Amino acid sequence: MDLPGRLAVAALLSGEPGHSLRVHGVRLGDSATLLAKAPYEGHELGESPQEAHDRRNCELRCGEVSFALNAGLVSRIYLKPECFTDLGWRTPEDVIAALGAADVVERGSRDSRLTFPGSSLVVFLEHTTGQVRGTIMPVKKVEPRRYGARDLLHELMHAPWLLGEETPDWPSAQARRKRAEILASELGLDLQRIENGDFLKGARRGREDFHALLRQHAGDGAGRLRCDEEHAFVHLWRFRRDATRLVDHNAGFLEASGEYIGLLRMTAVGDRLDRVLADVDDALCLLLDPEQRTIDESTLLGRGWVTDTLLREMEVDEW
Repeated sequence: MDLPGRLAVAALLSGEPGHSLRVHGVRLGDSATLLAKAPYEGHELGESPQEAHDRRNCELRCGEVSFALNAGLVSRIYLKPECFTDLGWRTPEDVIAALGAADVVERGSRDSRLTFPGSSLVVFLEHTTGQVRGTIMPVKKVEPRRYGARDLLHELMHAPWLLGEETPDWPSAQARRKRAEILASELGLDLQRIENGDFLKGARRGREDFHALLRQHAGDGAGRLRCDEEHAFVHLWRFRRDATRLVDHNAGFLEASGEYIGLLRMTAVGDRLDRVLADVDDALCLLLDPEQRTIDESTLLGRGWVTDTLLREMEVDEW
């Protein structure tokens, strides 16, 4: 499908599935020489598409549309807010109603991003100004975000105060509390009964996957003694908790230069512990949720879930 400078919903809906949108007769991967029929402005006044092709890497502008070139080929197409002024899109739901279901919807307090891999289109919606921008770019198909015991474990390790009843008085902490409680509830867990292994009391014993993992690491002593699950959980939990403190030791450094770089590298152990911690996480998750369930984000959103994007925005604002 071919899009003019100013878009129309009918034009967007007429695209060929699996192909990027075409603007002024050009789509992703086409040669810059195909841009010769339109009046473009480049980085230098009067630069022609052929000159741009010779330079191989630049950006050409034509009114409300810009074409990014890489190695003489169109790598991205940027659609300015003026392209969308007639569409009346104000919310992500407006965009979805016009274009169909998005592959990914990232909702934030200030803006939202919707991804449509079938047409290689990404739509950016700014809530405060009502402006809409678009980028035609290579977009990979991704599965909907799902959350499980490992996500809950990592959240509790990096924010251990979630295991108690008190919550710090700032927005991101309140959001983390809500997320942890929702996910724990979906997995049939009570946050206050996790750390000391109380959730295992009265539970079905004999989680064979867990014991098989322990035997895998036991070597020659694998067949001598069967480990108590509650005791094993508490032991592994405390190790993971202490290891997390070590890995997070440098978390307060946003940037560094000079000798501070050497300081951070000297005390960085995260990469070396990744393999060990991954095995510990596997064992803990087999006890937290033997069924290894995952919950789709859409289900969590129905219970008031705070998205990763919105949580990051809160944390940035608090800095």
